[in-house]
Amino acid sequence: MRLAQVIGPVWGARHADGLHGRKILLLQTLDGGQVCALDALGAGPGEWVLYAHGSRVRDLTLGADVADKDIVIAIVDGVDAARLASGPSLLPLTESAGR
Repeated sequence: MRLAQVIGPVWGARHADGLHGRKILLLQTLDGGQVCALDALGAGPGEWVLYAHGSRVRDLTLGADVADKDIVIAIVDGVDAARLASGPSLLPLTESAGR
């Protein structure tokens, strides 16, 4: 699992069959990278999420017919900021960050 912040939705007029009706989000990772992930939880821009990569998590959450392996698995309400002191800055995400 990885922590990331939602930048916003991604959409297109044409897509793989397994993506029909699925919400795709652009996520900003802690290391500054970006990843597109499928979201069945309703996360929105600015929210922090946990996402996981792999066919096993995809199969268990959305089904094997889905054409992506990056899946939003949780919307984060808070994090223990003291434990992140040595890592990247998470100033927008505080202990009381909620939906």
